[in-house]
Amino acid sequence: MKTLPRAKSDAARTPEDRQLAELKLNKLCYNILGVLMREPCSGYDVVRALEKFRPVNISQVYPLLGEMEAKGLLSSQEVVQEGKPNKRIYQPNELAALALRRWIGQPTEEPLLRDDFLVKMYSLWACSRTERREVVLARIAWLEQEIDFFHDRLRDLHGTFPDEVNDPGSWQFCRDVLMQRRVRLYSEELLWCEGVLRKLDASSGNEAGS
Repeated sequence: MKTLPRAKSDAARTPEDRQLAELKLNKLCYNILGVLMREPCSGYDVVRALEKFRPVNISQVYPLLGEMEAKGLLSSQEVVQEGKPNKRIYQPNELAALALRRWIGQPTEEPLLRDDFLVKMYSLWACSRTERREVVLARIAWLEQEIDFFHDRLRDLHGTFPDEVNDPGSWQFCRDVLMQRRVRLYSEELLWCEGVLRKLDASSGNEAGS
């Protein structure tokens, strides 16, 4: 019989272990910490940094920043801006870095797939030929736009940080590999959509609603 690893006793736990166990952070907190560990920034900057990978609203981010500051993971400082409202810059500490590393080291859950396009494709048979083509063409247009966007970002990234993109110890490396992944996934889906479109155009079956 396989023996499960025994949990640390209270006596064997470090103060950091006990403090981390009491934090009870959600996944968005770790996303936010990942942004702040790159460089201290405002809540608005966090939203902008996450927009292409984990879209969030400013109303989601600020309460969590306050909560993490209250839990001793962050410190903040108000910055005066000329002609604009002041902003608050958040900076993570060593406990925040430890919490992020511990979370990364935990088993990763299976990805959740939520895509309205796929749900529509599942019932595409119920539409007319024109409606089917419109759904697929709209997806193709979006994919092409996203691929162009990430190609531009990658070009800028490699031009500005030519060494850092090859250094696994730099956050620019992580940006590079994630954007490369996005381009490949979207490029593969684009090929698939084009194949679906060819099948729709070649089909001579019954046309519901046409």
